[in-house]
Amino acid sequence: MRANPQCSAPFDYREGQLIRTHRGAEGSGEVKHFWLCGACARRYFLEYRRGEGMLLMPRPTGRNFRPGNGHGVAA
Repeated sequence: MRANPQCSAPFDYREGQLIRTHRGAEGSGEVKHFWLCGACARRYFLEYRRGEGMLLMPRPTGRNFRPGNGHGVAA
């Protein structure tokens, strides 16, 4: 699944960021894949919010920013 619906870059698993998520017990349940092209991965990150699902979030520009360190939980 393309994580950024506004992006028209062709899918290339060798470029960008491919994220796999699990829902349910390990070895069963639902598996989803999300992909950000290289340009989108530099501008955005994915954050999971309970009840809302996976959200596309703008990447802060600070040097110390890492998804999950107080900016939400990145996928």
